[in-house]
This record gives sequence, structure tokens and C-alpha cells, in this order.
Amino acid sequence: MHIYLVLIPKEDYMYINNQLATQIVETVKDICDHDINFIDCQGIIYASTDIKRIGSFHEAGLLAIKEKRIIEVYDDTSFNGSLQGVNLPVYYHDQIIAVIGISGKPDKVKKYAYLAQKITNLLIREKELNEFNRSQAEKMHYLLQSLLDQENLDSQYFSDMLKYFQLDLKNNYRLLIILAKRLVNEQSIIQELHSLAIPVYHYQYPNRFLAIIDADYFNRCEYKLKKLAGNQVSIAVGKQIPLIKLSESYHSALIALRNIQDHQYINYDVLTLEIILQSISIYDKKDYLNKTIAMLSLEDLNLLHIYFEEDMSLLNTANRLFIHKNTLQYKLDRIHKLCGYNPRKFRDANILYLALKLK
Repeated sequence: MHIYLVLIPKEDYMYINNQLATQIVETVKDICDHDINFIDCQGIIYASTDIKRIGSFHEAGLLAIKEKRIIEVYDDTSFNGSLQGVNLPVYYHDQIIAVIGISGKPDKVKKYAYLAQKITNLLIREKELNEFNRSQAEKMHYLLQSLLDQENLDSQYFSDMLKYFQLDLKNNYRLLIILAKRLVNEQSIIQELHSLAIPVYHYQYPNRFLAIIDADYFNRCEYKLKKLAGNQVSIAVGKQIPLIKLSESYHSALIALRNIQDHQYINYDVLTLEIILQSISIYDKKDYLNKTIAMLSLEDLNLLHIYFEEDMSLLNTANRLFIHKNTLQYKLDRIHKLCGYNPRKFRDANILYLALKLK
């Protein structure tokens, strides 16, 4: 017995290309153990499990296409290049896209034709979804990259993409940087973005996503982003800006990301000194640190960190460190002697605080 699949090419889209034809042929062959042929609109077999049949003509399949009905063949000599069996048209989007032919007694092999028909439709649907998703990713990448690079903004395709994703150049948006940890699946983040109804995002190898979010919508769903951020994902939020200036939001999100430290979520809006400190060159930072806190130990730096978090309160700092107030004073005096700056004096405390921020 043989299975024949007659291909009908569509003008704008070929539902079954060579790759998909091979996949269907092999899948049905595994299930039914019959040879399978794909035949083009001229009746010529161009893919087959029987290599010898490639290039030969199949008449019964073409007749099924022309008459849009099942053709049952009861004699091997009735049609040129056809054997006894069933030829079943396959419909997709209300159009015939193929004819499946299985050789053998029609009553016995018809069930295999219906099975092959279902497999064909499932594989075509899977291919269609994959191509749609890929085109979506390409569209999002084009739109986002054009905004960040400030290129193609006057092109018709760029305008079409804005309409497609329902974005307005005059409205305010934010750029999100989502940093995934090693074990996080890329698809899981995409699902989270979909659940948050974020329209445009782009994956950057190896572990980063960029996403555009409407500023008003962000105000309503920020708590969801904070909930998403955690051990596996870090999120940095850029400043609110008109879409046409999205590159500024991206730059601010990068500044926020560099200041995320132990937190998993940070919004550029909460930064103050950090914005200025980012503009300092690496060499100036190194000089400043060498002149201020380079000689202090990690224990000293941690003490200062807590001390400043507690607004220079000796009592609160001592309580957090589980030490006596007198012990804390001794440690602060020791820091003064080591670096030359007194943490208990306002001016010196500012110098040390900035050093900690730079470090």
C-alpha cells in the first residue's frame, strides 16, 4: 500500500514546504507503515518515502483537487500513476491544500487517510504558529531597536509597527531591563510578560530582556513587577519618557541596574546621588576611594553602611550590630584614625557616605 499527498500551493503562502512535507511523510510512515508522496499542482511527486517515485505523475490526486471530493480507486489501471485506494482532499481555512492518497482496498485504508489528514492539519497549524511567533519577535525587535537607535523613525514600516502594537509616540512609556539568573527558562519570562500584558519585549543573549510598558499602566501594575522580581529575576525600571525618547529611559534603566546591589527590583525614580555618581570616570572613582576608605576593612565598611542607614544614630546602630554603644564609639574613633575622616562630623560623614556609594 502507498499513501499519496497531493500539494496545492497557495499564492501568498506555501503551507507545506519541503521541510514540512518530509516531517509529515515520516510521521505518517511511522504510524501506518505506508509509503507517502507529496505531489505539486502539476501532478508531479516532489517528496516521497519511495525515492523512485519522485518526479513521476499522479493523476487521481489531481482529479480529487479539481472535483473537490474523495476519489476512490478500485483498479490499479484506472488512473495514470495511481493505484487502488482512497484520495482524500485536505482542507485548511476553507481551502483545499492537499490530497492524501492511500493505496489498497478503499474500505480498509480510508481510516488511514483520515488519520493522515489530522496529522497534516496539526503539523501545518504548528508551523503556522511558529512562523507567527517568529514574525512577532522580529517585529518587536525592529520596533524596539529603532527607538533605541533613533533610526527608521520616519519609515512607513515603523509607523505600521506602532499601530500594530498600539503604541503612540506622544504617550509616556518606561523601559524595563529584566535580568534572568542562570537557571531561568527564557519561555517562562515570556509567559510572565504576556500575563502582564506588556506589548513589546526583546530577548538579548545571554540572559536579558528589554520591554516597553505604558507609564500609566506601570503605575497600576508596579506591585506585580516587584512580585515577579526575586531570587531568579532582577528588574530595573527606566524613567518615564515620551516613546520617541525611549533611549533616555533605557539609559536610566542601565543606571538603575548598576545600583541594584542586593535588591532584586529598582526604579530609577528612587535614585538621587547615584545619578551623579554614574557620570564619574573610573579613574576619578579610584582616586577618591584611595583617599577615603581604601584602608578600611570589610567590617569597617559594613559598620559605616549600617551607621548611615540608621541616620548616624549611635543607639540604633549599636542595637543592629548587637554591640554596646561604647564599643561602637570606639570603632568609629578607630575608623577616624585609619582614614582621617570622622564619621560623627557632618562634613566628614558626607565624604565617607559618598565613598560607600561609589564603592
